Amino acid sequence: MPERAVVDVYWYPSCSTCQRALAHLERRGAKVRAFRDLKAEPLSLAEVRALAWKVGAPERLFSRRARAYRERGLHRRALSADEMLALMAEEWTFIARPVIVRDDTAVAGYRQADLDLLLDRY
Repeated sequence: MPERAVVDVYWYPSCSTCQRALAHLERRGAKVRAFRDLKAEPLSLAEVRALAWKVGAPERLFSRRARAYRERGLHRRALSADEMLALMAEEWTFIARPVIVRDDTAVAGYRQADLDLLLDRY
């Protein structure tokens, strides 16, 4: 029997997508080592940068669904990776949620297939 996956969860507890992802982790038998509420404990720029590279790139961590994305007119132009990182460090809603981290790899957002790949990678 494979060893239980141990993960860290970056989330917003009231987010229904985050809750669905957590339920999936529980169904799969994953062990959550730590939770980080992105609103209550905002990430520093260094932490955002590290998470972005664990998911593959800043673009994969950045949420274009954030209300501020349209309010600031950001949808009208291309954002650089550095701009995305700075925005995510400034405003937690720009971070795609949840972020599930296993060792040096992570997935942002909840897509069951992606989460299963993360959990089954060993």
